[in-house]
Amino acid sequence: MIDEAAITAACKVVVVENKIHVAKVAVEELENTTKLAEETDLLLELAKDIHEQCKNRDLRIIFLFIRKQAKIII
Repeated sequence: MIDEAAITAACKVVVVENKIHVAKVAVEELENTTKLAEETDLLLELAKDIHEQCKNRDLRIIFLFIRKQAKIII
């Protein structure tokens, strides 16, 4: 009877440890997704800025802006 209780307790510990692992992986995935979303928003803003500059045909400013952004990213 004690052996059965020990086995049951051990199984419950394994289940809880697995749930903890799943939760950690989910948090990591959420953090990665959040970072990706933030980077995507920045790229969208950059694309909008470039589009506006192209509409205004100020190509020199576009070139300088892209060079500046490339240095920031690198």
